[in-house]
Amino acid sequence: MSMYRLIVPILFSFSIWIPSYAQYYFDHLTIVDGLTHNTVHCLEQDSIGYVWIGTSYGLNRYNGYELKKYIGSSSGSSTTSFKGVHISALYEDSKGNLWVGTKKNGINLKYFDRDTFVNLSQNPGLDPVQNTEISSFYEDANGSIWITTIGEGVMQYDPYNERTLVYNSSNAGLSSDITFSTVMDHEGILWVAAAGGGINMLLPETSNFVLSHEMLPNSANLAGYRKKMCLDGAYLWLATQGTGLYKVNLSDLSYERFSIDDVASGIPTNVVMDVIKDKAGNIYAATDGDGLFVYDPIKNSFKPVRNKNKDQTSLNTDALYCLLMDDTDNLWIGSFNGGVNILKSSKVKFDFYPLGKLSNEGIKSNSVLSMLEHSNGELLIGTDGGGLLLAENVETLEKVQVYKTAQLTTHSISGNTIRTLFEDSRGKVWVGHFGSGVDQYDPNTGYFKQILPNSALSISNIWAFDELVDGRILIGTLGQGLFLLNDETMELIKVDLRSTEIMDVLVDHEGKIWVGYAEMGIDVLNAAGALLSSFEYNEQDPFSLSDNGVRAIFQDKLNQIWIGTERGGLNLKIKEGFRRFDHSSGLLSNNISGICEDSNGYLWLSGFAGLTQLDNNNYEVINYDFQRQKDANQFNQQAILFSKANKILAGGIYGLNLIDAFKPVDIDYDYKVFLSQIDINNETISLTSKSSNSFRYDQPIEHAELVHLDHRDRSFTLYFANNDFANSYDESFSYLLENFDLEWQTTEKGSNIAYYTNIDPGTYKLRYKYRDVENDILINIHPPLWQTAWFRVLILLIAIVGAWLGLNLYTQQKVSVHKRQVLQLQNEKLASEINQSNSKLMFNSAQIAQKNEVLKSLLKDIKLVKEKEDLTSIISKINYELNNSDYWNEFHYYFAQIDNSFAEEVNRLHPSLTKNDLRIIYLIRLNLSSKEISSLLNISIRATEQARYRLKKRLGLSNEIDLATYILNLRKPKDK
Repeated sequence: MSMYRLIVPILFSFSIWIPSYAQYYFDHLTIVDGLTHNTVHCLEQDSIGYVWIGTSYGLNRYNGYELKKYIGSSSGSSTTSFKGVHISALYEDSKGNLWVGTKKNGINLKYFDRDTFVNLSQNPGLDPVQNTEISSFYEDANGSIWITTIGEGVMQYDPYNERTLVYNSSNAGLSSDITFSTVMDHEGILWVAAAGGGINMLLPETSNFVLSHEMLPNSANLAGYRKKMCLDGAYLWLATQGTGLYKVNLSDLSYERFSIDDVASGIPTNVVMDVIKDKAGNIYAATDGDGLFVYDPIKNSFKPVRNKNKDQTSLNTDALYCLLMDDTDNLWIGSFNGGVNILKSSKVKFDFYPLGKLSNEGIKSNSVLSMLEHSNGELLIGTDGGGLLLAENVETLEKVQVYKTAQLTTHSISGNTIRTLFEDSRGKVWVGHFGSGVDQYDPNTGYFKQILPNSALSISNIWAFDELVDGRILIGTLGQGLFLLNDETMELIKVDLRSTEIMDVLVDHEGKIWVGYAEMGIDVLNAAGALLSSFEYNEQDPFSLSDNGVRAIFQDKLNQIWIGTERGGLNLKIKEGFRRFDHSSGLLSNNISGICEDSNGYLWLSGFAGLTQLDNNNYEVINYDFQRQKDANQFNQQAILFSKANKILAGGIYGLNLIDAFKPVDIDYDYKVFLSQIDINNETISLTSKSSNSFRYDQPIEHAELVHLDHRDRSFTLYFANNDFANSYDESFSYLLENFDLEWQTTEKGSNIAYYTNIDPGTYKLRYKYRDVENDILINIHPPLWQTAWFRVLILLIAIVGAWLGLNLYTQQKVSVHKRQVLQLQNEKLASEINQSNSKLMFNSAQIAQKNEVLKSLLKDIKLVKEKEDLTSIISKINYELNNSDYWNEFHYYFAQIDNSFAEEVNRLHPSLTKNDLRIIYLIRLNLSSKEISSLLNISIRATEQARYRLKKRLGLSNEIDLATYILNLRKPKDK
């Protein structure tokens, strides 16, 4: 069983009998809280738990903590976003899709698996609703959506085939094309409320509507403009804006009318905007101008709940438009210019009595400081400045007698500020005043007797009384200490204590005296006033008193001692010291100002935040936080008692509150808990968010099972939510991030936020719960690239390849060095050989040139000899020598050794060249001039130039290319 429980509906619902001063406490949700507009036209709770609020300016989604806004444009062509500002209808179908009707902007639809809206303006089947006001949606058993409109009749829309059947006055017998609401009864009859008289009925297997009732002259005829319907078993309730409220018997269609025309009906207006039924069967009606009305089935009439001027806990307006009963029996009321009024189930209905209305004598103060139910049944109420009120019993609170010091009679009361009341063993009542001493009241005579009027005590502040076994009265004062008084002998003894600031005194079953101080803890004395023990707060001792500011000391039926403190909650005296109960244990607050016990053994605790019931056996807690306005539920110190009428009376600063005291029956509401939002770097991420941080989930966060986060998103904020709107400000969420949190964490009371920072990459299971309901989601924080497994494998492979390449490079370097050394030796050898070849070549060339010169000279000389016939053989020999090719063959050989690559490239590029051509090329390659070449070739310079010209042609060179430059730069491709 959960530590927290709720009260059964009979305790907090609107009871059948409503006393004259019954009080209902409302919370409010307005533009101050973030609502987009204070005029609310429609309300709906979805299957997740959110409450949707349609206003004159946008749609709002509420999770009990924050409002999310959807405000569209009244124009535009977008079909993939929210459109419209005036929200006129809300409905969730059986698949969890939310239908949002607008005024002249069509339908916005949010599918269950999306977190954004799509506007259906381009759907051809919904053309008739684009430029009208949609007033309601309804889904029948076949999955068809019925859409009522202001001016276009009613439409049956098939979401599967996207087809629409239009029913109007011209084609289906509808009484009016101005329609407002639809419902189908247990017989399968579709009821459509339209403007004018009667209700339209579509019988099964028919296609034409019939009117429910004959329109009679001089009759209200269930007529009106806007109409709302509510099924109630065999009855149909019809709220009309024009002729009041009707209760229609579905079996014979007879009806009763509740309106301004029938005073006994209790509804003083004909403008009834909505009607609804709760799980307990209670009927509520909202009116435009006269507030909320609650049905009393026994009296067959309604009782009003209205706005009270300057009462911030009442309805903030009487102009009410729409009603919603949520999953946990909270009543939501949409209004004109008042936002939403919420009657929460845990805000218990107290019978409330402002003291000024309890008497005709005009008590100015409403603050109740003390109470006493006398053994004769009389109820005494001490006020803060209004004197003493006396009623015959708890049931006759509306008839009280007032005692004030202004009466100035011999037996009158001494003061008007009654701080404490106590009945002794003889039935006498001790009255402790603030600033006016002590009076003794005799119920038999009705007289007051001043005690010790001439002593200093008569002007002291009396804070507490109790009685010793011998009949002496203990008097605790605030400022003068503790006194023992024998009222027969008038002997007054002051007890020497650690402090004179006394807040409460108690004589326990053993006769020991417990004294609670304002700021010094507790002393325990024997009957003679001797100190036995002291208890104070010790930060190092978890079993010490939780706070030194003691406000109440109480002994229960089991003789257990309980201590209420100013700041430390409640303490139970145990053998080891004290057991503590505080806010973390479920109490409304750590301020406990009063304690009493009912007939079932439950403790009732009062304080500055409401009432708490504590089960003495299992320490389960039930809180009665019936107001949230500042100081409105503040109860005064020790102003609490349990009466013989089985009621708890609690005195507060605004009057007296009564509540029936009995063991509550647990209510097993279908509580839900879910994540409503995740923020990263102060940015709320949605399903469609395009985030550079790679935030991903595949469905709305409320349903998501896995969330992906980037390694840069290791810090995030979680927002929890539930469908328990009654206790959102008083309860907390528990959560545990497995593999990170060592134990369950708890949000602060009234908070739905959890923060996580610096979470290492990995997959975590987030478990979270509210009450006994638990949910979970996986959060996968992706590691950075350099921390992924594949990246590490890649790095390992790169390292292996790198090592191999390094080793290979090292080996190659070694080989390369060796090769270079060998090549160097080879080059040195080759260079030597080339030098030798060059020398030989140059020597050969020189020989050729010298030989030719000599031979030319000889030839010239010989030609001068006259005896020519004798020189013919010599000339032939000389010519032979000049033309001997052996020298050139040797030249070709040595040239090929010196510049083999050049010779090969010439042969590759120009394979058709002759030896003479090659000879000229080689000579040019040796950078010889034309003169030098002509000498070597034994031709003229002109012939040499002609040979060069012909060679250039054979090489295919253009005129722009110089022959010598081309030959000198010619290399194989690898040498380029």
